[in-house]
Amino acid sequence: MKKIIYTISALCILGLAGCFNVTDELFLEEKGNGTFQTTMDMSGMKDMINMLKTMMPDSLKDKGEGMEGLGALDSLETMWKELETIPGISEVKRVKKEEMIFTVSFRFANIKALNEAMAARNKKDSGYTAPKMDFYTFKKGQFICNDTTMAGMGDAMKGISGEDGKEDSTGMDLSMLKTMMGDMKYVTIYHMPGKITDYTNKNAKLSGDGKTITMEINLAETDRVQTLQNDIKYK
Repeated sequence: MKKIIYTISALCILGLAGCFNVTDELFLEEKGNGTFQTTMDMSGMKDMINMLKTMMPDSLKDKGEGMEGLGALDSLETMWKELETIPGISEVKRVKKEEMIFTVSFRFANIKALNEAMAARNKKDSGYTAPKMDFYTFKKGQFICNDTTMAGMGDAMKGISGEDGKEDSTGMDLSMLKTMMGDMKYVTIYHMPGKITDYTNKNAKLSGDGKTITMEINLAETDRVQTLQNDIKYK
């Protein structure tokens, strides 16, 4: 039980998708500027967190062991503190919609600013060093998502499923955690400034008006290849 509590705590602190569903929504404008918004929904964790608190031994409660991560759920509102310091990022807003559901949104002046913001988020939230690459590439009539890691969340889920080939004393706890959490969705929505004429990721869905691409990934499905990579052309 103690290991499970530590596992939950660690995942919540690191901000992995196993603790919540994530929706990233990008509104691209003609000159490569626009608005980005991410919604974190951890409401599905309420019952499990309450259960863990109830099951936690009094000895751990007295020492405060294992509680830091559970309490960190609310502290995630302060994510991306450094956004305001990134050149080209403005109008940063953090809104708590309801308990365990909140959004962070901002304006970006260009794709460089957006890439710096994404790199900062991944470093802070997932606790790993993101690969040196531009998450997005833009030129007029073309928007490309280059991210091969799903913001680091894909790699984290592989570790939970044991696909990294490593075995340790927490393996059973991680497997149990994955079963308890069920589906874990990471959704990306890209709104283009014109009608989309082509896109390379065939798992993406095109909206009726032809201007929006939506991708939904179940991070628990680690037995099949899933990627956010997409080369979108529009006019």
